[in-house]
Amino acid sequence: MERSWVRRTGSKPQRRSSVFAGAIALGLVLASCTSGEEPPKTDAPPIPRGGTLQVAFVPNLLAGPPLNLDPQREYFPPHVEMLRCCLLRTLLSYNGRPTEDGGSILRPDLAEALPDVSSDGLTWTFRLKPGLKYAPPFDDVEITAPDVTRALLRAAHVFSEAGDPAFNLIEGFPDVLKGRADSISGVESPDAHTLIIRLTEASGGFGYTMSLPSTAPIPPVPHGSALGIAEGHKSYGQYLVSSGPYMIEGSEDLDPRAAPGQQKPVVGFVPGKSLTLVRNPSWTAASDPLRPAYVDEMDIKIGGTPETAARSVVRGDSDLILYTAPPPQVPTKILERYQNDPDLRDRILIGERDLVRYVWLNLVVPPVDDVHVRKAISYAIDKNRLLDIRGGSVVGETAGHLVLDSLENNLLSNYDPYGGEDARGDLDAARSEMAKSRYDSDGDGRCDAKVCKGLRAPILATPNIPNRLFAETVAADLKRIGIGLDLEFPKDLFGEVLDPENKIPLSINPGILKNSPNPSSFLHETFSKSALGSCCNGSLLGATPAQLKGWGYGNKASAPSIEGRLEECSQEVGEAAFRCAAATDQFLMEKIVPWVPLVFERQVQIMSDRVVNESFDQFTGVSA
Repeated sequence: MERSWVRRTGSKPQRRSSVFAGAIALGLVLASCTSGEEPPKTDAPPIPRGGTLQVAFVPNLLAGPPLNLDPQREYFPPHVEMLRCCLLRTLLSYNGRPTEDGGSILRPDLAEALPDVSSDGLTWTFRLKPGLKYAPPFDDVEITAPDVTRALLRAAHVFSEAGDPAFNLIEGFPDVLKGRADSISGVESPDAHTLIIRLTEASGGFGYTMSLPSTAPIPPVPHGSALGIAEGHKSYGQYLVSSGPYMIEGSEDLDPRAAPGQQKPVVGFVPGKSLTLVRNPSWTAASDPLRPAYVDEMDIKIGGTPETAARSVVRGDSDLILYTAPPPQVPTKILERYQNDPDLRDRILIGERDLVRYVWLNLVVPPVDDVHVRKAISYAIDKNRLLDIRGGSVVGETAGHLVLDSLENNLLSNYDPYGGEDARGDLDAARSEMAKSRYDSDGDGRCDAKVCKGLRAPILATPNIPNRLFAETVAADLKRIGIGLDLEFPKDLFGEVLDPENKIPLSINPGILKNSPNPSSFLHETFSKSALGSCCNGSLLGATPAQLKGWGYGNKASAPSIEGRLEECSQEVGEAAFRCAAATDQFLMEKIVPWVPLVFERQVQIMSDRVVNESFDQFTGVSA
């Protein structure tokens, strides 16, 4: 039974058939790092242990920095997965599985149980499991509450003021961040296994913050430096001390007694080239139900391209690709070969990437300032055709709502109020809505006002997407309801759309990727007043009349707001947070219509026949 991390149960989510194509073994050597919970009883043979997993890691320099393994600096999904899956444990974490298998639900990790939260939501108390030890050379050092405090302190030193706002809710954290204090006043450890964190305002999503790698414990050093073994290192990754099932090869040779400038980096991590992970002898499976750690070693080659990585799997030189980018992540010819060969088909890995692509609608610019026009646009677009243009079901699925399924625990996985049959739209319904608008003077279901022609429509030019055909298809769909688009391909789409003074009526194909599994965080980043002018509220939802006047929209301009709903959702935790996000999603879809959701993208990879078991980690949106 899945356990919500808040102490009450909620309604069961609707289930669709899993989109994850699980690959079962041809060989008997390897298995990737997945959840340690007991799988359902089957007749399948037990998963073997041992072997060396060969990973081809392709850096995506357009979407993230090079791999550095510094917990306080990493945010790119594959990098975070290496830390979560293998090297670091945090107070709370995830089971390394897809959403339908509980992969979005927070669970105790270093903590004995879920946190105790005060009635006002301001005080969070975590109790750590006793007796847990670090990897060598700290294998005689117990992991304690002050070690987590040390990680939070380093986060305050490393983060800029634009860092994760959730940390700024910790009492005293901003004072350290701005150099006004040396310690975080809102964090205390009354004993070695109790950590108390006080917030300045209630946040139901704070538990998600305590699952990030930046909160993983940092061990102390004999000379008592405030940041422990991380002291003096601009990038801590080459000196990282593991608390997870694996450690970087050569970690045992790290000298914690030496001054930072005299410490030699571990030999198993050569930035930009390679990373070798070996078993941490201090880790025990009994203490960690989230990570079974099947393999003995992971050899990760860093560099190359998606093409070279895929070919290395085809040759058998690599077992798995670790790469994230707009699909297809595997070159089309290679992917088609695997799809068309029954002996290779089961080696395709598919999981939800947790990115939604959509049409942005400006709630203040005519004619899309009329909700009936926005609904007509929603009905008119053939999402299934757009998905075919993108590459079909292997690269994604049609999106029927705004918030990612994993952030709603699949509660709305079968919900699409505008898709019509097979998500192909509904022209009759589109024209019926248009006839209700103030821009259809004769009621024939076509927008006939002057403002209906020549609407600026900038398009996000994303690699691997046939952008012009995609945009022209949307334009053809909208022409059937009298809306004419002037398609543009700007170099900086987000700069164009997010500047409200540009008065862009709609934009095609932008996408938003979650940066944490916190439903409230996603809602605030996309639909709140605080997100105006930054990523990603281009719809001007929540803008005040004064703001709109200042941007040149006139004295009578107004925009709807859902600030009350956002505040309500920010207080909820666990199942209640999922339900609140789903209810807000439905309200936006049916009453406001700030976007037309088009596609939920998928992560597609291939693996070798040596892999006998695998999973997809919904927390990071990559292979576990």
